[in-house]
Amino acid sequence: MDWQVAVTFGVVYLLTLLTVLPGAGNAVPRDSTPFNTRDVCRRDAPHTLATKSPGDNGFRIRLSGSNPDKYIPEEVYTITLNGTYNNQKLIGFMLVAVPENAQDESVAMGTFQHFSHGMTKFSERCPHVVTHTYDHPKAGVDILWTAPPAGAGCVTFRATVIEYSDIWYKDDGALTKVICQKDTLPVADPPSLGPGQDCCACGAGKYQMTFKGLWSRQTPSPGIGPGIKRLLHWSNIVGASHSKEYAIWEYGGYASKGVKEVCEFGYPPTLKQEMPQHSPDVRTVGKTPGILGE
Repeated sequence: MDWQVAVTFGVVYLLTLLTVLPGAGNAVPRDSTPFNTRDVCRRDAPHTLATKSPGDNGFRIRLSGSNPDKYIPEEVYTITLNGTYNNQKLIGFMLVAVPENAQDESVAMGTFQHFSHGMTKFSERCPHVVTHTYDHPKAGVDILWTAPPAGAGCVTFRATVIEYSDIWYKDDGALTKVICQKDTLPVADPPSLGPGQDCCACGAGKYQMTFKGLWSRQTPSPGIGPGIKRLLHWSNIVGASHSKEYAIWEYGGYASKGVKEVCEFGYPPTLKQEMPQHSPDVRTVGKTPGILGE
């Protein structure tokens, strides 16, 4: 009889423990906040109890442009997060752009936009956090960022990099980057011209043009089948320096045969042949090879 009482008491005691211990059935670690939600919003690596490793281990945040420590209001930049060692890869990341010295990271500075390769996304529960789509090794990630309006102040980028499932880094070293608004000089009004005067360029000048395509072969193209879609790419760039007496194309006007062929077929030779026909008004003609979308 005593043995039966002892067994019954032991079962009741075990059931009591399972009832009063919070989270015992769901094995939620550390506190009662859902694991992924808490860690992503704090930019702590999910699915591990390992604490962050010190330093950045060669990972860094980079900003495109000739002056990576300054931004022009409302300009679009490419933010790159990658390693600096040979064959260094990461499996995940979390990135925010916040005011300098911000304690509340939910206050975003500027706007993030994803490239079409599908490697990045916004966190569903913490939309101010940009994170990875898939947990697979990658050399780095790129994401577009539109700078805030003028007068917004300095911006701090903070990143978490997950190198392995239980090895991750956060905010140390080059995983924090502060950029401030670029000072711009007031633009002087052009000199006024008197009656009968004309404006012209004096001397010679050298310019460099950078073309940056944001389209890729993964961009949805309605009505284009997969067999043709894989062949899509940017056409050759063709252009000229010329006087105001010549226009390659005119808004609302009829396109020349050369312009038509570039627009419809990406074929520039005819347009390049048309330009010398206006030689008194055309100084230089330039053309580049075709540019793939990736």
